[in-house]
Amino acid sequence: MTLPSSSGLPYDDVADGEMLNGIAAGDYESFRLVHERYAGLLFTTIQKILNDPDDTEEVLQEVMNSLWHKAHLYHPRRGRPITWLASTARNRAIDRLRA
Repeated sequence: MTLPSSSGLPYDDVADGEMLNGIAAGDYESFRLVHERYAGLLFTTIQKILNDPDDTEEVLQEVMNSLWHKAHLYHPRRGRPITWLASTARNRAIDRLRA
């Protein structure tokens, strides 16, 4: 069973991995596509932890900024692209709670 992303499109590990590689190479279109596909899911992930819309928006922006600068750190052998993105969002939200 293929689950849909927040954009309604099914997760596609190969395409998502290619987009992360594109982001690592500085491709803005890849970044835009990942943002379009996953910002809603990441927002929900963060919101469940913070329960504050303003903090959630700030953390989502931090996650997306981090994605732009650290996409090269993703390695497919360690897990799915969506898992890496969601873990990054979750960890950043927890860091915000602790601060």
